[in-house]
Amino acid sequence: MEMGKPPNHSGYWAGIEGDRSPIAHWQRLLLREWHSDHHASHIEQSFQAIIPHFRISYCKVCELYDVKLNIRRFKLA
Repeated sequence: MEMGKPPNHSGYWAGIEGDRSPIAHWQRLLLREWHSDHHASHIEQSFQAIIPHFRISYCKVCELYDVKLNIRRFKLA
């Protein structure tokens, strides 16, 4: 969405990590790094690593689509 291309169906994400992915190489590396198994501690670690990047994307998407940024909700200050 940050690139102005919202996902159009659930299968869309299957192509995100492949060689023909529309995302940058560094973004694919992050996706690999965030992969988690089913252990609660691993999921928590992945989630904590994603949060800062999610906040940045949230701000960019709000700006892109002219949506009011809810700073209190994500504690972006």
